[in-house]
Amino acid sequence: MQLIDLKKQKFGRLTVIEYKGKSKWLCRCNCGKQTTVFGSNLVGGNTKSCGCLQLETLEKGRQEQKTHGMTNTRFYKIWQCMKNRCYLSSDIGFKNYGGRGIKICDRWLEFNNFKDDMYDSYLKSIINFGKKQTSVDRIDNNGNYCKENCRWASLSEQGRNKSNNRLMTFRGSTKCVTEWADLIKIKRNIIFSRLNLGWSIDKILTTPVKQQ
Repeated sequence: MQLIDLKKQKFGRLTVIEYKGKSKWLCRCNCGKQTTVFGSNLVGGNTKSCGCLQLETLEKGRQEQKTHGMTNTRFYKIWQCMKNRCYLSSDIGFKNYGGRGIKICDRWLEFNNFKDDMYDSYLKSIINFGKKQTSVDRIDNNGNYCKENCRWASLSEQGRNKSNNRLMTFRGSTKCVTEWADLIKIKRNIIFSRLNLGWSIDKILTTPVKQQ
């Protein structure tokens, strides 16, 4: 696949300087800082600054919190927690999100934009699953938070999408460990134990569990 040359092109506040390898480009922001960005995030519009735009938008969001009337709602708290785990290093979830490069698209740093994109589908989801079972989920677990990569999912669906939930292919069908455990009625920890022992997928999923 031929690399598209982005050199000298401008994306938001970022001007591309040079290619750095592994699909990343060195860019200079209008504020003078340099940052390295994936080409897909530049072209897709998910990254438009070195982070200064995010900070400005966050500050604007704090000023607007009193105007949208949703500060005390669960929907607003979901948005706030999403920001914390991506940008607040003291947050308990930071190491699994911001700590490994997961960000929020510039548009969603402003609450009203997040609401415009996700509130209607949120209301539909809580009808089907209930409020406590509805959480925001990234379709690509390694991708950022943006409209194209997010959906509302129940906690069990979200658990199936975690990066540590291994995929296993058996007789032409590929499922994660949780799905195989549900299907063949054995515990996940047994499957993981057998994987650690180096068993083949066939042996893992066809060997009966000994009754104690």
